[in-house]
This record gives sequence, C-alpha cells and structure tokens, in this order.
Amino acid sequence: MEYIITTEQLTKKYKNFVSVNNVSLHIRKGSIYGFLGPNGAGKSTTMKMLLGLTAPTKGSFVIDGRHFPEDRIDILKEVGSFIESPSFYANLTGRENLDIIRRILGLPETSVDDALELVGLEEFGGRLAKKYSLGMKQRLGLAGALLGRPPVLILDEPTNGLDPSGIHEIRNLVKSLPDLYDCTIMISSHMLSEIELMADDIGILNHGNLLFEGSLEDLRHSAGKAESTNLEDVFLTMVEQDNTNRKQRAKL
Repeated sequence: MEYIITTEQLTKKYKNFVSVNNVSLHIRKGSIYGFLGPNGAGKSTTMKMLLGLTAPTKGSFVIDGRHFPEDRIDILKEVGSFIESPSFYANLTGRENLDIIRRILGLPETSVDDALELVGLEEFGGRLAKKYSLGMKQRLGLAGALLGRPPVLILDEPTNGLDPSGIHEIRNLVKSLPDLYDCTIMISSHMLSEIELMADDIGILNHGNLLFEGSLEDLRHSAGKAESTNLEDVFLTMVEQDNTNRKQRAKL
C-alpha cells in the first residue's frame, strides 16, 4: 500500500500542555482522509505542522517522498492548503487575488484559469471578491489551494459557515478532485455526515492522541457497532469512552 503522507510520533507541546501526542498517520495516495476530533483535539495543530506553520516538538513526517525538516521548501511546493477561513483583497477580483498567489508560487498564468475552472468559478473570475457570496469565497479559497494542481491538499473546515446548498457544492467538489487530477486530500470537519459521504479513510484525534485510523467499516467494527450505524454515533461512542478512561486513570 502506497502512502503519500506519513507521520512518526508527531508531537507538539506548549509549555506544560501537549496539543498533539505521538501521532503516527498513514494517508493513502489518491484517497480522501477525514481527520476528525472535538474542538481542541489537535487537528488544526497537526495540519499546521504538516504545512510548516508551526514546528513539531518531536517526531517527523514525510510528504510525497520528501522528509521534514530537510525538504521543507520542497514539501510546501507539493501541498495546497485551506486553513480556516481564507482572506482576500476585497477590492480585487477573484482572478486578481489568485494571480497574486500564482506569482508568489512562480506558476504559469494559465494556472489561474485552470483553478477557477476546477472550482466552477470561471464565469465569476472578473467579479470583485467583496461581491462574492460566502460559498463563492470558500470556492475561491479552494481555487487558491488548487493552483498548479498540487498532489496533496490539506483542507481545514472548508464548509465552515456555509448553508446546506453551499455545503453540498463543496462536498461534491472535494469528492471529484482525486478523479479530476489524481490528488490526495486530508480534510477536517465537524460535519461528520459530510465526512461520511466523502472520506475513504478516517483518523480520530482526542486530547492530542490518535484513537483510530482506518476505513469507516473498520471504525464501526472497532467500536462494536452495526454496519448501518452512522459515523456520528461511532465517533461519539469512541470519544466518550476515551474521555471516561482518561478520568478513571486520573483518579488512580
């Protein structure tokens, strides 16, 4: 089995607080990997470490055959990212906003129109960003991540704040990307029903610890649930059991 992202005991500490604790991930090439956990579980911190936005306290990772920290710059060239809500220059058009990113990355001019087409914004590239709906802004953020068609996408809450129609649009877009140009996607979301509809594999983090990694079927089996049980029920059962175990250990 070919993995495009692997981490080895990845850890992040802030003074006496451990945000991410010895996390070892294995993300298959060409898959959509749903990265789940309650607020404060360490999901965003893990993603930021993979993007070089914060340094690991301990551990290492490999992305597309490149090792951190030796190949940090090469890793960044391989990864498109969308972390939290994207920011744009309101008085520039969508195309002009993307062109700024394109120039920084040293990509050809054609990459802007290619990214706009991938996210369905080719007709609206000339519209000012301040006139975009929230759903269009999320799509523009994804277009920025897709510039140059990177082999790896790291998406943190891409449907945050969207209405049901916008959520549906982004979900269908994300699901289509691996087939469109053979990329791998790591995506986090609190909307478990959406992850259930798009993810091939699941990773569950709680209090910085990786509780589970594998397919949805394996997750149900691990939690002792029927195949018809939805992801939300399995996720809550696993997290609540871990919280209970942590409280019991704290009493000892």
